[in-house]
Amino acid sequence: MDTQILEHIADTPDLPADEGHRLSPQQHRLWLLQQVEDGTTFRAQCVLLINGKLDTAILKAAVETVVRSHSILRTSFRFVPEAKVPLQMIEVGDDCVSWNADQDLSAEEPKRQKIELERLIGELSRQPFDSESGPLVRLTLVTTSSFEHRLLIALSALCADAVTLRVLAAEISRAYAACLRDEELSEISMQYAVVSEWLNALLESDEIEAGREYWRNRNISGTPIIRHPFERKSTGSGGFDPQVLSIDIRRDIRDRLEALSPATPLAECLLACWQILLWRHTGQSDVVVAREFDGRTESDLETVIGPLAKFLPVQNNIQANQPFSEFLKRTYEASQEAASWQEVFAGEATSEPVGPAVYGFAYDEEPEEHHACGVTFRVERSYTCTDYFKLKLVCRREGDVLRAEFHYDGRYFSLDGISYIARHFQTLLASVANNPEGVAGQLSLLSEEERHQQLVEWNDTSTEFPASVGVHRLFESCAAASPLSVALIEDNLQLSYGELNQRANRLARYLRRLGVGFEDRVGICLPRSIEMVVAMLGVLKAGAVYVPLDPQYPLERLALMLEDAQAVVVVTSEEQANSLPSQWAQLVMVDSDGEEIEKESGADISAAELEYREVAGDGLAYIIYTSGSTGTPKGVAVTHRGITRLVCETNYASFSADEVFLQLASASFDASTFEIWGALLNGARLAIMPDGQASLAEIGAALRQYQVTTLWLTAGLFHQMVNEQLEALLGLRQLVAGGDVLGVLPVRRFLEAAVGKSRLINGYGPTENTTFTCCHVMTEPRAIWSSVPIGRPVSNTQVYVLDEELQPVPVGVSGELCIGGAGLARGYWRRPEQTAA
Repeated sequence: MDTQILEHIADTPDLPADEGHRLSPQQHRLWLLQQVEDGTTFRAQCVLLINGKLDTAILKAAVETVVRSHSILRTSFRFVPEAKVPLQMIEVGDDCVSWNADQDLSAEEPKRQKIELERLIGELSRQPFDSESGPLVRLTLVTTSSFEHRLLIALSALCADAVTLRVLAAEISRAYAACLRDEELSEISMQYAVVSEWLNALLESDEIEAGREYWRNRNISGTPIIRHPFERKSTGSGGFDPQVLSIDIRRDIRDRLEALSPATPLAECLLACWQILLWRHTGQSDVVVAREFDGRTESDLETVIGPLAKFLPVQNNIQANQPFSEFLKRTYEASQEAASWQEVFAGEATSEPVGPAVYGFAYDEEPEEHHACGVTFRVERSYTCTDYFKLKLVCRREGDVLRAEFHYDGRYFSLDGISYIARHFQTLLASVANNPEGVAGQLSLLSEEERHQQLVEWNDTSTEFPASVGVHRLFESCAAASPLSVALIEDNLQLSYGELNQRANRLARYLRRLGVGFEDRVGICLPRSIEMVVAMLGVLKAGAVYVPLDPQYPLERLALMLEDAQAVVVVTSEEQANSLPSQWAQLVMVDSDGEEIEKESGADISAAELEYREVAGDGLAYIIYTSGSTGTPKGVAVTHRGITRLVCETNYASFSADEVFLQLASASFDASTFEIWGALLNGARLAIMPDGQASLAEIGAALRQYQVTTLWLTAGLFHQMVNEQLEALLGLRQLVAGGDVLGVLPVRRFLEAAVGKSRLINGYGPTENTTFTCCHVMTEPRAIWSSVPIGRPVSNTQVYVLDEELQPVPVGVSGELCIGGAGLARGYWRRPEQTAA
């Protein structure tokens, strides 16, 4: 601030009360905010601890003296004709202070005193201020012993900020001493009304163009606003609902943080950690935090009572590989730059948060203790709400205690969500204290307990399953145990397990006679049918790998798949063969070659008959191709172990022999793995839906006809069936839906109708992990759902949600899903680079 201007302010007498004064930029912004939000929430409060033999009459006289001395404490805000905002009107009466009834708690036990004190503070915080008529100062005197009192002070935010509370404590102490000695209180050097006139003049001046240019160059308005992962949709239409959660930072952590850089204040370290936490939570590297600056840039302003503080945007681009010490230095430099231009920041006159910042930060040092004639005065605790933020961190240094207060709007955050944020902040501080040279992307947000929970406990899904046995051998065991049980149903045709096994054995021997051997690729281009299932089994029994080829695919896609898979044989029919690029492989016709195939033995092929090693769990079972939506379709090479992990001894669905599965998915879609092998490896029935695009009514009829108990549907088809064929779904024991996001309303409607009859399973997973990775089982409708979760990892599966640095993210924070376990495919067929990536 210019020295001549300061001298001018100091020499200017208080302006006449009846003329009024313009609002300061800070008051202007707050006034606009109060028109949008609940004005009673914007206030400055403190508990003034008074120790010593206090004369309460003198104390009240001292308070009245301070109010008379500082005109802002006896100011009201009234409109004049044609004004869009009110003016400051300085009152001259004696009714500018409202005293609540004194409270004597000296006879109460300490625990009861604490409870009553909290009640009185809460009661004071709910008392509104009448900005037009006043008073804007409210007080309650509480006696806790003959030598200990507490003065509860509440002021409208139009009259005070955080520093004001400290200045007020000093002024009350000074006035108490003067009143006790019957002396006049010396005049103060500067009144707020005069300072506010200067602040307005400064912002209107042409001399601050450099400052305006500085803030324009920050380009804060171009920074996107990212919702915090713990933020919820606003609850109700009520006003701003300020809440606070406080935690104490361990002393050893505080000491180590202070020792990081003697030249850098602790406040900068805390701000840097806050920005890193917000970045790690939101994924937004251009973090904008509105930091509080007290606006008292010159010593002459330090004792002014009134709102001078501003929240200014401090922006930092965070890089994951940047050492914390380097980021701390940049944070300090950014804060210093913002502080040097704080007087010319013109963001006050808006009802929106500063720039796009919905996050705030403030730091408050330990308040000074003041002495007056054997009585001490000290701000024991304080609270200020002078601006609006969804989430603001206030750090306070009080003796040996460093307290972190998380101020939040209860409309957008729950206490549980804020508790997560607070815990992550505390862990981050410890990580920085232990490793100040650690890079920003790898500083820990999770405690050892949380990390162990995510990486170990939640992924402890191991169960015994036939991991080393080939799919065809497991089927043979089912066939041997129940050869007469029905395996397949298609229209009026049924095939028993024994018959299916024999037909598959004959095809397998025929394929081997054609030269098909270990892990050779055999295409299967057949519609949904008994022949298709026989072909799959036959290929596996021959030790080969089946490649599903949907007859509905364009010729170009089929040619690409056959060429990429290097298929040696394609099992098809005369009808389908005409649409195949036959030059890529030898064709086996299940119809015209049927007589030759029937001549083969129907006995199982023993391991001794094979010229190659037995196909086991790690052998390839099938190659299924991706859609190619991100480029050329890729073949996903799935092992036998992947299939058995999906449908044997798993936790997400029942695979008992009395189930009836409907085979509805195309064989080129990995849902067919669940349908076909879920039935045939567990002795259950598999009802095959006639090939082609079935209508909703036809699906409903099939469910009734075959008495289906287990069904898989795409999310879109599930929504349609709930709307039009709900009754048909109610005969199911389990319905698995997935492939896309499940709608809340269809899920709720199904569960309400199916209570006690069926369960719904949200199945999620990429083809690369054999159909399902996570499942969420639902049996009861819930009152409120915002979304349907994908659930927990299925048996013998590990799931980790990681950030870009491959660090586990906290619960609720977005990340990349990384999957491991027995279901993982061998890789992309003939694409080692993409597999490694």
